[in-house]
Amino acid sequence: MKELIKSLKMCDYLVTKITIGRSDSDVYRLVKDKDIMYLKIGGELVNNLTQVLTYLETSKINVPKIIKKGTYKNRFYVLMSECKGTMAHELEPLLAIKILARGLREIHDTKIDESLPLKDCVYYKNLITSKLIEELSNEDKEFIYSLESLDLQNDLVFTHGDYSLPNVLYDNDCISFIDLDYAGVSFRYLDILDCLWSINYNFNDKLYEDMFLKAYGIDELDINKVKSLKRIQRILKIKGYQ
Repeated sequence: MKELIKSLKMCDYLVTKITIGRSDSDVYRLVKDKDIMYLKIGGELVNNLTQVLTYLETSKINVPKIIKKGTYKNRFYVLMSECKGTMAHELEPLLAIKILARGLREIHDTKIDESLPLKDCVYYKNLITSKLIEELSNEDKEFIYSLESLDLQNDLVFTHGDYSLPNVLYDNDCISFIDLDYAGVSFRYLDILDCLWSINYNFNDKLYEDMFLKAYGIDELDINKVKSLKRIQRILKIKGYQ
């Protein structure tokens, strides 16, 4: 780690390891006077993050800017600028709901082209290629192989991949997004269900969940899509929807 900091010519920065969050990567905050940056080191998720941030450089989406990227001891790293703002869970609930809905529309409206990483749905790809499939029941196997015909598969958009309140920042009418390690093309309902779970966890009031859906543009959840996605997440053992 010291060698990497030295190679980045940042020995005069105060380096603090970030221990909160669910990331499997190592995350560090680097501070020098008013200059603040973040360094993330890890495996393929960091590589995906780097590709996503590169793709979004020309978009209207506010995300961290890449300062430097590369590999260190067989791991990927990316040095990023700080996104300023207050995390959504620290905002007044009614304002937070408006910001979350507006922000998710911005993300889902992001143009998808051939240069975007994970052009194939990440969940579908992981299921088909996973050794886990060998251990599943025949019923679950049939479900996985039928995914392409599901409505979920016909509603693919650019997704954040971890659209929870701490990953959405708000500052002077500007919305920014962080921790896009899982971002790419996937099911629209993936972000929606993640956000609903996070709203419930932070505000514990179903009224706010309903307000979010209406502000996003959904009058009523498609129960079949919800069931299918939860089944996918159960099979993949995604934390929070088991």
